[in-house]
Amino acid sequence: MRGISPGEIPLLVARDVETVKREAKIIIRISRTRMENVWRNPDGRLGVIAIIGPGEFQGKTYDKAILCEVGIGVSRPYHEAGKPLNSLRNGETAKIQRRWKWFSLTEEQYLAVSPILFLVFQKLTNEKVATWKKGFFSDDPFLIPTARNYFSRHQKKVFSVNSRKPQPSGTRFAVSLNNLLLARDIFWAEFNNSFTVYRLKGLARFLDLYLSWLNGNKYPIMKVSKVRERNIWKSLGPLSSKSPHLVPELLAYLPKRRLAFSYISDLVGNSGETFERKLANSALPNPEARLNGISIRITTGISSKRDHIVFEVAPRADS
Repeated sequence: MRGISPGEIPLLVARDVETVKREAKIIIRISRTRMENVWRNPDGRLGVIAIIGPGEFQGKTYDKAILCEVGIGVSRPYHEAGKPLNSLRNGETAKIQRRWKWFSLTEEQYLAVSPILFLVFQKLTNEKVATWKKGFFSDDPFLIPTARNYFSRHQKKVFSVNSRKPQPSGTRFAVSLNNLLLARDIFWAEFNNSFTVYRLKGLARFLDLYLSWLNGNKYPIMKVSKVRERNIWKSLGPLSSKSPHLVPELLAYLPKRRLAFSYISDLVGNSGETFERKLANSALPNPEARLNGISIRITTGISSKRDHIVFEVAPRADS
């Protein structure tokens, strides 16, 4: 690697481990085959969950290395971070240096640690939500402004309604795409999230109804007018801008040989599965057992400008 000699690597690996042991909010220690322990660092000033264990890099084995980092809230994995100024100790700098992404969890290690990791996500989310003045756990839930489009056949018009609906807001986490096994499970969780499925089914019903409406014609509509196209894009807007990987998923809920199916097929093209869907489909077997019912929504997806994705975990009253 440019600027780093082979002799420096063990020193940097050890430095990174000591950094997260001293500064990370939560540390998980694993062996080659099993979980060892999880602990909270009461003095932690780095908003990450750090997994430490034996790893291999460039043919050399290390007994202790950072195998995975997950950012909590606004923190980002492996990134440089600032320390709260009122927490600085004598001689300390105001920054926590970045850590190197040289290691990854093996499949055996991931299978051992992932059920605990998802429980940690859920626990942190529930703890944070419980401190809010109102929310998921109260009789006075958060009301989120929510836009909804619906088509009235009677009035022959598409209506846009803004209403305030109770929705569970949760805690956000960030994971590096370098930690591929975890990223695969996160995308699997989003695609199989009941809220995601409900949202896609509702949008598919709207599209099919709207594009099947004859508008006084005797024969089925063969192409989409400019007016209908504008209304469709208005309905697809939030999905296509924030979660474009979910747009092709509409095809699974649209009747084949109907205009809506043809329109969405043309819209997404013949590129096959999205990269996000491929990640989800390549998750290790039995992901639902590892996820333990957690509800995940991707809020910041894959981009060439970022080295991580951000996802939100919804609170759960029974955990």
